[in-house]
Amino acid sequence: MRRLVLLLLALLFVWPAQAQPAPPLTDEAGVSLITILPGPSIEALFGHSALRVRDPAAGIDRLYNYGTFNFNDPFFVPKFLYGDLQYFLSVSSGRVLPRYADVQGRPVIEQHLDLSLEQRQAIFSFLEDNARPENRAYRYDFYFDNCSTRILDVFEDTLQDAVDFGYAPGPTQDTFRGLLQPYIVGQRHVQTGMNVLLGTPSDVYATERERAFLPDYLLALFDQATVVTEGQAQPLVARTDTVAWVEGYERATPGVPWMALLGWLVAFGAAWRTYREWYAPDRGGRRASRWLDAGLFGVAGVVGVALSFLWLISLHTVTHPNWNILWAWPTHAVVVFWLARCRVPAWLRTYVGVAAVVSLVGAIGWPLWPQELPTIALPLSLALSLRAGSHWYRSRRRQGPGAV
Repeated sequence: MRRLVLLLLALLFVWPAQAQPAPPLTDEAGVSLITILPGPSIEALFGHSALRVRDPAAGIDRLYNYGTFNFNDPFFVPKFLYGDLQYFLSVSSGRVLPRYADVQGRPVIEQHLDLSLEQRQAIFSFLEDNARPENRAYRYDFYFDNCSTRILDVFEDTLQDAVDFGYAPGPTQDTFRGLLQPYIVGQRHVQTGMNVLLGTPSDVYATERERAFLPDYLLALFDQATVVTEGQAQPLVARTDTVAWVEGYERATPGVPWMALLGWLVAFGAAWRTYREWYAPDRGGRRASRWLDAGLFGVAGVVGVALSFLWLISLHTVTHPNWNILWAWPTHAVVVFWLARCRVPAWLRTYVGVAAVVSLVGAIGWPLWPQELPTIALPLSLALSLRAGSHWYRSRRRQGPGAV
C-alpha cells in the first residue's frame, strides 16, 4: 500500500499539465515558495523547491515544479550519464503537499510572498506559459539550471528591478563541492562517488546567487530579499508557515568513514603482500597477490574509464578536468589481465614503472592539487604505486636490465 501511495503521489507531481492562458487572479490570490527539506533517498538528498499559486476565490491551487522528469524514459540513465537529461515544468495541485510530506517523511516549508496583484499575475502568467508543452522542457544542470535556479530566474525575469535578493558581491567562502558535503555526509558511498567524479569546477568558490542551486540557500535568499510594491521597498516574504512537519525528522549526520577505512585496509594489504613476496614467501601467497592486483587495478581502471567518459565524451561541464586521473588510469582495466597473473612482460615494464611514479607523485602532492580529492584516493594511490613498483622491479630482475 505504501508503494502504491508513493506511485500515485509521484504521478501527481510528474504528470505535466496542459497549460491554458492564465486566468485573472483576484485580490485573494497568493504566491509562495515551497521548500521540501532533504530526505534519505538519493533523489531527495538535497531537498526540493517549487512555486505555489493559490486563489481561493477563483478555485486555483497550483504547484509548479521544475524538478520533474519522465520516469518511463528507458534511456534515463544513459542520458543522465551523457549530460543530456531533459527536465520539465509540471503543474499539480498544491493540496497534495501535506500527504506528500507524510509519505516521504520530509517536512514542507511555505514562504508567503508580499507581492502586488500585478506582480502575482505576472508570475502566474509566466508560469502558465512556461508550462506549455512547447516551453516546459529544459536541459538539466545540477549546479546552474535546476528546480531552484529556475525559480530565481522566474522572479528576476518577471519582476526585474522590483526585486532585490541582496546578493553579496564576489564569491563566498564555500566551494560547490563544500556546499554538497553536509547533505551527503551520512551516505559515504554517495559522498565518495560524487567526490571522485566531480572535477575541478566543483572546487570553484560559488557566489551567493550560485549557492541557491540548493533549496536551503534559495529559502535563505528569499528571506533576505526585498520587493518594491506601490513605490515602497518591503521584505519579499510576508510570513513563513510549516505546511507539514515530520515527527523525528533529522538532517543527515556523519556516518562511519568506512570508505576511507576500506582504502587504508587495501593499502595495508598491498604493503603486507609485497613484504611477503620479497621477504617471506608463503604457500598460497601468489594467489592472494593475484586477487589483490585484480581488484586494485580493476577498480582503478573502471573508475578511470568513467572519468574519461565524463571528461572527453559527456556534455557535463563540472566533471573535467579531474585530478583523480593521477591514480585511476583507464588503461589499468586492460593491463590488469597481465598483473593478475603476476607476470609482467618486457613491453609492460615501462607502463608499470610510470604508473608507480605517477601514483606516488599523486599521493605526495595530495595537498597541492587544485582539487579536493576523496579520502579513499590517498591510500589507493599508495597501494597502486607500491604494487606497480613491485611488478616493475620483479620484471626487471627476472628479465635483466637490458631486456626489452
